[in-house]
Amino acid sequence: MRTLSLVQHVGRCVVRFPRERTHAAGTGFFVGPGLVLTCAHVLGDQAMVGQAVQANWAGRPYAGKVKALTVRPYPDLALVRHFLFGVPRWREPC
Repeated sequence: MRTLSLVQHVGRCVVRFPRERTHAAGTGFFVGPGLVLTCAHVLGDQAMVGQAVQANWAGRPYAGKVKALTVRPYPDLALVRHFLFGVPRWREPC
């Protein structure tokens, strides 16, 4: 079994959130089984708890739901419960 470098491991933990009106994407990262932390502004100005969101990880799209959201402008954080269908929890990178 080969050992991943820190940079490789962190890269595997990055989740992308596509933006609807632009070609850019925001990012977040796994913070626990089934949870991704991102900036609230990545989810858009109208983001709210319970909202469904689309995310991409490992080249595949996945659904998610906003679980917690801080008041902007600071600390500008959002916690998303993701649904990695077909991916066992033990395969997640964190």
